[in-house]
Amino acid sequence: MCIHTYDTHACTCACRYSWYCHFDDDMYVNTPALEETLGQYNPTSERLYLGRYSLHTESQLSNRKLENFPNHKGSSFLFATGAAYCISRALMMEIEPYVRGENMVKNGDIFGYPDDMVVGAVIGAILGYELTNVPLFISHLNSLTTIKSSQLKHLITASYGEIHIKDKPVVKNLLNIPNAVFTVEEDPTRFLSYHCLLYP
Repeated sequence: MCIHTYDTHACTCACRYSWYCHFDDDMYVNTPALEETLGQYNPTSERLYLGRYSLHTESQLSNRKLENFPNHKGSSFLFATGAAYCISRALMMEIEPYVRGENMVKNGDIFGYPDDMVVGAVIGAILGYELTNVPLFISHLNSLTTIKSSQLKHLITASYGEIHIKDKPVVKNLLNIPNAVFTVEEDPTRFLSYHCLLYP
């Protein structure tokens, strides 16, 4: 969680490990699926930014904002949903000057963006690397109730939440776990039942 909390330890992490992954605290991480996905890449030589599209259209940085980055590669970028994404060691070493310590806050102020968009803007517009879309990074922004039971074991992350529609009752946005071990009352996030599904 180094980037999300503006923790300067982010760069120490990048030096020691092959991947930097951020997950919000309302996420369940399916580590075998995560390891399988990350194992398809070379994090020490490839500049990789893995996550699920937050928006399917590119965001644009204005010329005024780009004046602060004279060596920028472009002006548009796609960014991953801030709940879950991974950055390879090779790429983390390049984004270090932009996200370490106070620089994260400073660049957030320049862009006028929250942290997940700052990461995407630095990687995409400033450095010129693309987001690799990985749909199996699931968050509360997705329709969890519609995920098929056959897909559950393949998800990299899962979450929970509520759907609020004006003038309509609040609807729980939860995974549907077949033959769940726990009831919704016992397991309101469905994480316990999901864990039992993955590790019977």
